[in-house]
Amino acid sequence: MSAISKETKRKGLFQDSYAFDYALKVTERHTHTRQVLSARCLFCIYVGREYKPDETRIRQPTINSKDFKPPFRVELFRKHHEGQHSSIWQQYQSTSGEDKDTFFDDYTSYANTLFAKIQHAQTPFTFDIDAPIVDTIIGDMFFHPDDHASTSRANALRLFKRNEDTNGYKVTRDNSLQFGLIVDLIAAGLSFRQVESVLNAFKARTGLGKIGCVNDTGIANNARALCGINLQMISKILNSPRIWAFSLANDSSTHYGHSYFDNRIRIHRNGDIFNLHVLAIPMFERHTSDNMYNLISGVLDIVCPTWRSKILGVGSDGAPAMTGCIQGVVTQLEQQAEHQIYRVWCGLHQLDLVMKGAYEELLDGEFVKTMNAVVTHLRAQNNLIADMEQSTCPKLTTRWVVMGDVCDWLLQKQPRLFEHFKSADKYRKHMPPMSWWIIVAVVNTLTEYVNKVFVQLQSDDLLVCQQKNILEKLAVDICVHTHVEGPYPEDTVVVTSGPNLVFGRFSISHKSIIEVIYDQGLFIREIYDNLDDIEQNRIICAVGNLVLSIVEGIIAIQAERDSENRPADDIPPVLPHEFIKLRTGEFGINILA
Repeated sequence: MSAISKETKRKGLFQDSYAFDYALKVTERHTHTRQVLSARCLFCIYVGREYKPDETRIRQPTINSKDFKPPFRVELFRKHHEGQHSSIWQQYQSTSGEDKDTFFDDYTSYANTLFAKIQHAQTPFTFDIDAPIVDTIIGDMFFHPDDHASTSRANALRLFKRNEDTNGYKVTRDNSLQFGLIVDLIAAGLSFRQVESVLNAFKARTGLGKIGCVNDTGIANNARALCGINLQMISKILNSPRIWAFSLANDSSTHYGHSYFDNRIRIHRNGDIFNLHVLAIPMFERHTSDNMYNLISGVLDIVCPTWRSKILGVGSDGAPAMTGCIQGVVTQLEQQAEHQIYRVWCGLHQLDLVMKGAYEELLDGEFVKTMNAVVTHLRAQNNLIADMEQSTCPKLTTRWVVMGDVCDWLLQKQPRLFEHFKSADKYRKHMPPMSWWIIVAVVNTLTEYVNKVFVQLQSDDLLVCQQKNILEKLAVDICVHTHVEGPYPEDTVVVTSGPNLVFGRFSISHKSIIEVIYDQGLFIREIYDNLDDIEQNRIICAVGNLVLSIVEGIIAIQAERDSENRPADDIPPVLPHEFIKLRTGEFGINILA
């Protein structure tokens, strides 16, 4: 900094060095003397003022740029920079003299940025939450029983303040922009630490100080606040006189070693069906039906005390703990309901069981056993993986679409895999029989149909009747592709002109099975033609029974179940939304007659 005379300091005149040292832009000079009459803060022009979430203000902060007037004092410059641009001011001070000349070259005027147009001053907002939601659900259910007296629990609940007017709690978020971004990032599947990293990177790139500073602990507090707010809103919806009924779906699972009980509800409002996620309740005890029932009934007692009169249906995955006819979760909920309810067994899980059952029966269990051995071997061959450009055989898991993914990968890499198996005796013993590849190809073809349906059935707004139509179309598509005949009436003796296989109400001829095998390509056709008669007949039976068992299983899928989890036969022949579409005359003739 150049030396400044005492006279200049006393009069408070603007020095040229001020513009460089304190990031100022001269905006006005005297007409005759050319002395500076006004200087504007460059940080305000290009960066904007930083937002401080912990600062208590009576008025909203201004978004205008700071203009300095005579007398010009360096302490006033510093006070403004430290109070309104502390982060960027520290960065500017640490910059070399040469870099200060180009410091703002890459910045766009803040007034011309999107943030200046859409981001207003942050206004704190407050939500009122019922006491049982905070005390029981967030305070008790979210923490292990051993941690109920811990400091971490007490610190986590400090963000909920007592509201003496409502005898409940209130939660205040000072930075609405930060809260909204955290909600969006968590909804996208990011962990708390990932959210922290993304927010800090976004703030650094944009220079948007209004985002504020937050660590993973603060993000966890925002998530707890969000849970409380959501539960309060869901409670308000379910207790509304306009909501006379709702359906419930439950599923227990384990994610990264943590068990939880997931709950969703469906409601109808203004002609639309809404699928709402209520809560994933941590499970610190065994996955017994009693423990799961106590969790969901405890939440419902708080969120909707009248749930016993409003619950209309319950969906589950068909597990014994869920659907057991004596102590299953669905059974206990049904016993608590004040009227008959509809039980729904998820069509996705039923289709999954059909496919798994068909795979396990293939070649008397040898197909799945060989598949596991081949996959295990290939996933351990690091040199082979590197040679195939890091293409690793998919792992066999319980995911719905994984069998199709594995078969597709094996067929795509088949030439290179054959080279690997034949390259050494130690690898040759892991090579599967040639006939096994025929089954792999057929399974791959069938799963192309089935996996598309798996994706369709995962839609959040899919109705049971739509689910049924999708499954029926799947069965028809497989029948058309493989020339399966049926369904025949029960106890019907199927007579054909040639050899055929019969499974349940369906049949397929040997000729059609061979055509299916030949459709898999020249490689599979050559393998089949080189088999002896006994092995060919064995493969024909395996492929035929696979196709028929899948078709028969799909046709037998029914979501509606009775109290013993058997297909229900008391389903209404017509639904309310179909009633209201009838013309008055048709209603009188068909219903009232």
